[in-house]
Amino acid sequence: MVKIAPTPKTEADAKQEKDDRDTKQRAEDRKQKNDDDLTAFTGQVADYTNRLFWIGAIQAIVLLLQVGFIWRQESAIKATERAYIFASVDYDDWFIGSSAPTGTIK
Repeated sequence: MVKIAPTPKTEADAKQEKDDRDTKQRAEDRKQKNDDDLTAFTGQVADYTNRLFWIGAIQAIVLLLQVGFIWRQESAIKATERAYIFASVDYDDWFIGSSAPTGTIK
């Protein structure tokens, strides 16, 4: 069995490997920071979306209330502005051969 020993690394190779490891570590740290920020911002977006939903629900309720009030007001206006006509006919002296009954509109 023959065992081959690795060749010793030169100072330039060792420096290059150290720089590569440092660059990789910085990239991993940056990725971890970006992931943490993304998680925090996603939570904020969820909170804002929840708030927007409730604001929209409140606006829908207010809209329905306004429609109800407008409908009630229109109904009340129609009832107060309606022309009420009461016709009365006097049948006391009406008989065959006489003139038509007289009536008044009040």
